[in-house]
Amino acid sequence: MRDNQRRTVWDVLTAAGMALFLLNSIVFILLGRFNADEGWYLYASKLVYEGQRPYQDFLFTQPPLLPYIYGLIQHFLLQSIYMGRVTSVVFSVSAFLLSIKIAIQYGGKVAGGITSLLGGTFLFGIYYQSITKTYALTTFFFLLAFFLLASSSGREIRIILSTLFVLLAALTRLPAILFAVPFLLYAFFVSRIRVKILLGALCLLACLWLFFLALPNPYAELWDIYLNFLFQWGNISVVERLLRIMKISIPNLIVQFPCYFLLAGILIILSAQRLNNALRAYWAVFITAAGLFLFGVINLINGGYLVEYDIPLLFVSFPIMGIAFARLFPAIEKRSRFVLQLAVVAAVAMGLLRSRLYYYDLSGGQLPIEKIRKVAAVVMENSTPSDPVFSLEALPVAVEAYRPVLPNMAQGQFSFLNVDTATANALHAINGDIALRYIATGEPKLILLTDVDWNLLRSSPDYQAIVAALAQNYCLIYREDHFGQLDDEVEVYLRRANP
Repeated sequence: MRDNQRRTVWDVLTAAGMALFLLNSIVFILLGRFNADEGWYLYASKLVYEGQRPYQDFLFTQPPLLPYIYGLIQHFLLQSIYMGRVTSVVFSVSAFLLSIKIAIQYGGKVAGGITSLLGGTFLFGIYYQSITKTYALTTFFFLLAFFLLASSSGREIRIILSTLFVLLAALTRLPAILFAVPFLLYAFFVSRIRVKILLGALCLLACLWLFFLALPNPYAELWDIYLNFLFQWGNISVVERLLRIMKISIPNLIVQFPCYFLLAGILIILSAQRLNNALRAYWAVFITAAGLFLFGVINLINGGYLVEYDIPLLFVSFPIMGIAFARLFPAIEKRSRFVLQLAVVAAVAMGLLRSRLYYYDLSGGQLPIEKIRKVAAVVMENSTPSDPVFSLEALPVAVEAYRPVLPNMAQGQFSFLNVDTATANALHAINGDIALRYIATGEPKLILLTDVDWNLLRSSPDYQAIVAALAQNYCLIYREDHFGQLDDEVEVYLRRANP
């Protein structure tokens, strides 16, 4: 009877975690603070289904897969920031259910309950997997590969499919290449020769796609997906970079999520004596854990490292923690059980409190995306669908208004680089000189400028000439406060009748 009651309790906790995850995901679709990256991911998704290619035709600072997947939904259903978020939530919920399934397979209902509670209360991660960024898709591919590797039937097909999904993860977010390494090593080690050939063909196809997109300008692709992140270190030595990682990046990650690392640390300590037996019984778990470790290490090499980069790492670690908890708890002494239970409670509480309401946008009595659509309505009223728009940070307005932006502006504010004009054109970006030419010739029907954009333009030696050309050829017709990710101001300028 008591065992049945315990199973019922864990069923309830699993359901509660699932309900929290789904509820918060829906809330973040509607109330999640707008992120500037959403605009350029969705605009890139639009461009690929208009026949353009990343790196060849427009700047895109990630591997190429995401716009082809998100663009498919946008192309056949609806081009909208809302639709982008709905797509992300479909992937994140699917990944969450997979994580619970994996946990139950290895650790029973206790593991499923722990996994569900950790994931359902991780508001920081749920937010970033509910908006249009790479995290939901990357986590989905990670967990698909983990699920297939952990499955008990059809080993060869599982190996082939898990290899496919880790490659797709790497084609979504570059650091996932390191996550793929343990999977690929295992797959090539245990497979028969014909499967090895097929696996090699899959790897070759992924490389060939990247090679094809790199032509005829390999530097553009190299800059987009690697060099621009590396250059964010600035001119400091390798030793200085390592010191910054050790003194700033790693401590910041731990400080942001101390209870998750505390729980993981306790589980590692308690399982140390049982490691040999666990390696044989849970080899798929250890392969995934090794991939997550490598993924975390490569993230730290990014000069502009942000804690959000490790959201896939944390989410995929939850079923591993759940499995370890379920297997260790009956075998440890009472005092250790209490410590372990306390660590789980602390992790769940921290996940709920971590957002501090920052990721909910409740300002102005209006949904955050409705603010974007309000400005988009002004753009639509004053232009036709073929009229190009000059838009940097306000790129999502062009997405909602179904308007094209000028050439080389597909990455929003990230499209503006203080480089010479030849380099800017080669990278499919703009600089002050190109911006001045656009404005001086009156090429865009409308110009949208935010505080972020003005700061970018001020950094250019062409700033004064840009201001003069704007005053001569355009008139301010609309201004909106509390706009975008940084809650700044956006101005809409309309081309004069006779510029």
